[in-house]
Amino acid sequence: MKRNQFFSITIVLLLLITLPNFLGFIGAGNPSNVDYSETMGSGNFQWAFAVITDSHVGGGIPEFDGIGWDDGASGIDGTNGAYLREAVGWINCNHVKENIKFVIFGGDLADSGEKSELRKGKEILDTLAIPYVPIIGNHDMWPYSGPSKKSDGEGIEAKHARGDEIWKDLFSNTFANLRYSFMNWNDGLRAVPTWNGEADKIDENGNVIEDAGCYSFFQCFSFDYGNPSWHFVFADFGTRDHAPSGYRGVHGGADLFDSAKVQGTWPWLKNHIAGTANNYKDDHLVIITHFPPTKLDAPWGQMSFSFSEYDTITRWMANFQNKIGYWFAGHYHMERAYDVETYGSRTVCRGIETGPTMGGHGCAHCIRVIRVYD
Repeated sequence: MKRNQFFSITIVLLLLITLPNFLGFIGAGNPSNVDYSETMGSGNFQWAFAVITDSHVGGGIPEFDGIGWDDGASGIDGTNGAYLREAVGWINCNHVKENIKFVIFGGDLADSGEKSELRKGKEILDTLAIPYVPIIGNHDMWPYSGPSKKSDGEGIEAKHARGDEIWKDLFSNTFANLRYSFMNWNDGLRAVPTWNGEADKIDENGNVIEDAGCYSFFQCFSFDYGNPSWHFVFADFGTRDHAPSGYRGVHGGADLFDSAKVQGTWPWLKNHIAGTANNYKDDHLVIITHFPPTKLDAPWGQMSFSFSEYDTITRWMANFQNKIGYWFAGHYHMERAYDVETYGSRTVCRGIETGPTMGGHGCAHCIRVIRVYD
């Protein structure tokens, strides 16, 4: 082979290898949906954080990597993984310019909670150049493989909603490192097994046993950032009930976990806020959940908080309406903001939802940048 032919082939091969990454880098600098519309505080600009959510890694791939949900890491991103990687790329390209200090990931990292989906999602999030804080979503909660609708094909389910334990173990090093990034870190219930008598199980024949009970690892924790301090409180309201008959995985709704059978998220959140609210300036408490706090959609019930749950939450929050400033969420795949109100129309805080990084929706490929002022 002549030398000039060798160099020509080499250049072509290098272009084929690097062009997709180069185009991805260029695309990362020009995202389709970056939202700056919501801010926190007033006065002089101090810093910012980003919110991304609902990546649904593995969506459209019934067996993401091997057979079953308890599988290995996949070498492919898949379509939704690629979209998540684009969002991460934009943040890495722009975090210095925008003064973005950290990223909140709002849940539904995976599509069906397969270990391979979660590992791939974490692999992508780990490429962020700044710290990220993940909270679990309903699609991460009850692992299964195969189609969600049983009549659409074969699949394998976990015997109960053990996604929270997988999440705890998978992100153990991430959370260990976050202690060094934030002040006043509080692990809350995140790494502590709590008996949950409301949790469903399935037997060997796939029959649902309601309220069979299991230990849950409620992903509830908090930390401070900024000067003066903003207090970020993460709360896990994802139900551990099984999906409706004929479907795999977990139910799509929220749960307070406050009954004779379980003392979980809501009791913890109330006690935590009541014990810490006076340590912070007005409006400097920020709640992060996967499920949004909107009464507009409460009639759906099974998709978020029920009427009674929403009423319980907002009536109690009204006692701290001067302290709780903001509530961030995902889940509905919508980009919107509104005043969170009691059924008596008393405003208790600002509700801010972020759309998904995944495609295929009217609101897609979303990144929300929150600029903080004091």
